[in-house]
Amino acid sequence: MERSEALLQNLLISIANAVIQPLLNNFADVEEIKENFYSRQLLSTRDIEKFRNRLSWRYRIEQYIGEPKEIFESNFSLFVLNERGIKKVSVYSPRRHELGKLSGIPLTVTLLLETRDAIAPGIRATVSFIGSGVVYLLTQVIGRGIGLIGRGIIQGVGSSFQDAKFGRNNNMGETRKSQQESRRQKGSI
Repeated sequence: MERSEALLQNLLISIANAVIQPLLNNFADVEEIKENFYSRQLLSTRDIEKFRNRLSWRYRIEQYIGEPKEIFESNFSLFVLNERGIKKVSVYSPRRHELGKLSGIPLTVTLLLETRDAIAPGIRATVSFIGSGVVYLLTQVIGRGIGLIGRGIIQGVGSSFQDAKFGRNNNMGETRKSQQESRRQKGSI
């Protein structure tokens, strides 16, 4: 039932496209058609031409890339209506016979898809291995180096605080001896 509904909606959208295409291509500048069939945003000649060019490019991309990909994947695209507008859905259908008839750019697209499917796992594994190596290099080698530098800075700051605590004299041993002698002298008095 759902597939029948999708097929009916696809038929309605295809008929609507078949009606508007000759209007757009042959009668784009007729004012009566502009006012009755076009949106208010497409009334200027420039906007109509931009819309027609975008639509033309979309049909070319679909013809040369989208359709061969669908044939290779054994799918048909149907346009159905949903709450947000028109949505494209795919349904499975064997298309092996059509695949054998492809030539030119569509055949090249299918060959590129097949090549991508063949080499993608190897490339993914290689990139993953290289990525792991880079992560190891950054965390273990460079990270430890930065950690040692940070530890040295912290020790330097700590020893400068200790020097300030015991006096300005950089020799802590002499400072301690003088403090011990002063304590002895106070104890003998």
